[in-house]
Amino acid sequence: MKTINSILSLLVLVCLASACSALAARVSTATATAVAIAVPTALPQPTATRAATVTPLPAFTLVPGATGTPVGAALTVDALRNMEFNLPVSQKTVRLVDGKYEAGSGADYLLVTIVAGPVAFGDMNGDGLADAAVILGENNGGSGDFESLVVVFNQGGVPTQWAAAQIGDRVKVNSVAINGQLVALDMLAQGPNDPLCCPSLAETQTYRLTKGGLFLTGVTSRTPTGEARSITIHSPLDFSEAGASVGIKGDFSIAPFENTFTYTIQDDSHHLLDQGSFQVKPDAQAGPGTFDVPIDLSKSSPGMIIHLAVQDVSAADGAILALGSVQLLRK
Repeated sequence: MKTINSILSLLVLVCLASACSALAARVSTATATAVAIAVPTALPQPTATRAATVTPLPAFTLVPGATGTPVGAALTVDALRNMEFNLPVSQKTVRLVDGKYEAGSGADYLLVTIVAGPVAFGDMNGDGLADAAVILGENNGGSGDFESLVVVFNQGGVPTQWAAAQIGDRVKVNSVAINGQLVALDMLAQGPNDPLCCPSLAETQTYRLTKGGLFLTGVTSRTPTGEARSITIHSPLDFSEAGASVGIKGDFSIAPFENTFTYTIQDDSHHLLDQGSFQVKPDAQAGPGTFDVPIDLSKSSPGMIIHLAVQDVSAADGAILALGSVQLLRK
């Protein structure tokens, strides 16, 4: 019996190690695609005093198709469908015509499209003009259709790409919404048992725009029976200061596999500074609960903007099932 228990324990550890490796790869992929274009100085940055006045953002209203009303020298959907893009996946620069670019053959084939329907407008850089968020798809001739969220700044009516984040192969984005510097995607992603062709995992992904690009700052998903899976960090506050270590307090709606969460620490240039895991005790088996744990930030430097994220990672395939995060200023 002891031998069997030892083998089971070893299998669990291997499974968790595999999930952490997949998470690190996913974090690197999701955040390494920011496009370095000069950002207007109006884009605010976290300060020590801002923490005291920060208020919770209102809930997103997710509506299929365009949301918001462009103001000033407005961007138009037609302008977005005929602009130049720096492709997050193919790492090429192309100009779309009527929402499409197609060239090459064989190994050089490339098809780029703006995904029809989900487009959002809203001022993301504080200049009083409505910017845009679109979904861009890239295909190299195979079955894969790799989609990315792209933020486009309105520079006097001229659409200019600012940042992008890859969101997956053949995912289905139902709607996009902008709320300040946050962009929320209501979408279907591949669950642990889904083939790539047929995503069924209902989730909301939220991205934060900073000078460093787009960061995945929140994920909520639903179980096969419809329960919401979420992680909320209550302390420290977003945009607050933190020293060489910080205590994080929060809650979760559904306990993770083996009651273990992972965490990642990135700087504002998307470099992964550290990662680890901690265990939690739910109120009941697989039920909700709270956490209060110390996190070591010593691998970051004073004056650095850091992004601390807590994730529920699927041990089956490394998918992020839930995520909560805060942006901090290292003191």
